[in-house]
Amino acid sequence: QVSSQFHTLTGHAPMPPLWALGKHQCRWNYMSERDVATVDGSYDKYDLPYDVLWLDIEHTDGKAYFTWHPANFPTPEKMVASLSAKNRKLVNVVDPHIKKDEKFHVYTEIRDKGLFTKKIDWRTMDDPTDSKPADWVEVEKIPDPEATPPEVWNEEEDGKWEAPKIDNPAYKGSWKARQITDPNSPISDFEGWCWPGTALYPDFTDPKMREYWGDQFALDKYKGTNADTYIWNDMNEPSVFNAMEVTMPRDAIHPNGNVEHRDLHNMYGYYVHRATFEGLARRTPGDRPFVLTRSFFIGSHKYCAIWTGDNTAEWSHVITSVAMVGALTLAGQSLVGADVGGFFKHPDAEMVTRWYQLAVLAYPFLRNHAHLETPRREPYVYDEDTMLRVKASLQLRYRMLPLWYTLFQEYHAKGYPVVRPLFWDFLNDPVTHTDHDAVENQIMLGDVVLVHGVGKPVAEGGDSATVVLPQCAGWYDLHTGAFSTPGRYPLKLTLDSIPAYYRAGAIVPLKNRVRRSSTCSWLDPLTLQVYLDPTTGTAKGHVYIDDYKTTTYQDGKSFLDVDLEFSEGALKASAVRGQLPAGLTDWAQVERVEIFGLKAPIKEANLMTKGAVHESHKRMEVPISRSLGGAQSLHSSVVKIKPWFDLRGEWKLTVQ
Repeated sequence: QVSSQFHTLTGHAPMPPLWALGKHQCRWNYMSERDVATVDGSYDKYDLPYDVLWLDIEHTDGKAYFTWHPANFPTPEKMVASLSAKNRKLVNVVDPHIKKDEKFHVYTEIRDKGLFTKKIDWRTMDDPTDSKPADWVEVEKIPDPEATPPEVWNEEEDGKWEAPKIDNPAYKGSWKARQITDPNSPISDFEGWCWPGTALYPDFTDPKMREYWGDQFALDKYKGTNADTYIWNDMNEPSVFNAMEVTMPRDAIHPNGNVEHRDLHNMYGYYVHRATFEGLARRTPGDRPFVLTRSFFIGSHKYCAIWTGDNTAEWSHVITSVAMVGALTLAGQSLVGADVGGFFKHPDAEMVTRWYQLAVLAYPFLRNHAHLETPRREPYVYDEDTMLRVKASLQLRYRMLPLWYTLFQEYHAKGYPVVRPLFWDFLNDPVTHTDHDAVENQIMLGDVVLVHGVGKPVAEGGDSATVVLPQCAGWYDLHTGAFSTPGRYPLKLTLDSIPAYYRAGAIVPLKNRVRRSSTCSWLDPLTLQVYLDPTTGTAKGHVYIDDYKTTTYQDGKSFLDVDLEFSEGALKASAVRGQLPAGLTDWAQVERVEIFGLKAPIKEANLMTKGAVHESHKRMEVPISRSLGGAQSLHSSVVKIKPWFDLRGEWKLTVQ
């Protein structure tokens, strides 16, 4: 497996905090504490779940990072505490260009430590090893242009007249030594132009600079923040607006290694977000840091999330994001996403609906963002029908967070991409390599969910799609449960959903209670959905649980990792690894099991725990099975049972 080998070579990604997989609300910019409170309150008013609110560059005092705008954010500690009280987080942008301002302590401290990237003010000098050739003529003689022949000159008798020679005043050929670069040319701090105006750029190749940078996130230095404040490193290519290539000149000097920028340009952003990650880890020991970056390099997956940059509210950008996200995950970066709704321009109701429907299933990092000059596009500013469709998409994302989290554990442990192109799971199926719909419009969430994006409006054919279901045991419609065999299917679509399918033979962990943030759902019980392979009547799955926020899981035992199996009419744990720490024992409860693809209705369900058979009509419900339809469907049904058991113990749920 190339993916596993890559992570073995470069290092495995840590587990993200659960909240990082929830909804992130961002724009350039929320302009004040009142603005933040209005957005946060509006999400609650319309019962829309979200986890993180973001502040772009306008929250600072004149684009001096690590500061707050004194008039618009006078009491940031109260604002952040208000978010924390609702189990939500704040992300602030901190870019790696430092405002040149004698009153800005970060600038003066880095300057005084000599830790800015340098430039050489090149001078030339005579080459001391060069000498004048022996035959070099220092002067040139030319005919005197003002001389005239004597009046008595007769060319027939005296011959052709020639003017007397004089020195040529315009002669430039006097010998000069060859010029070479003066090794003693003065060196100064490199200055460029970015958001603050004149800015300087720290030399992040220097460990002393990285340590200093990380220390600035300490709560006693970054005033107004708390342990629920995290960081966005933007513009870290780095961006230099007035440079020829809009980035740092290639001959800029990094004094730590005395090398030119051209030799490590692609690593600059990596060093920035690594320093930020390590600083947050020191700020709150044991807490999982969160950093977003725009620039990245091999190894960045260990330190940050990534987004695809400034996209546009155009239909082509909706569908292009499928390939972009898939390419990034194949390159080892799984915590990735695109700006939902586009950064530039403004998405209409139909576009924002389709974009969210795709993003909640295909973007591991789920954030919407917007340019300063665009209209507001929070879900609640659209008409009611659109808002409700976006709300349904967000609720689906939050119900599926146990699956997302479990897939991130596979990524952490094995390096498997969380989302990936279809060929990763169906390498031997030619359609996953050659079919346009399969390659360009579809993507897999783990090996469990297939999603088909819609990249055009209804007026241009967006009310229909051709779905390609690769060869396997079959597929269950994610929205209806209807079963389909592999093949190509033309579908008619409504604005309520896009095509998405569970793979037959999968067991999917969910949480059906949708809270205002993911942290509020920690104690909620699980639902296990079993999608039977129709040929064998079996299914397999996996569920991973830890404390969702600390690094305790790294001790190799403070988690619960359960392999699930359904066979011969029974659901059980085939393997259990780890042990939840004291205080988390209620986090592994299963309240509901839904079995899809039964070939006949069941009559009873028995739950055996610790070797004893318990039948409790209070906790177990066996309703009449519901028939499932679908394209080329087989006769099947779904049953929903409420057994309530603990994943940690010995248990077996049998249906007959």
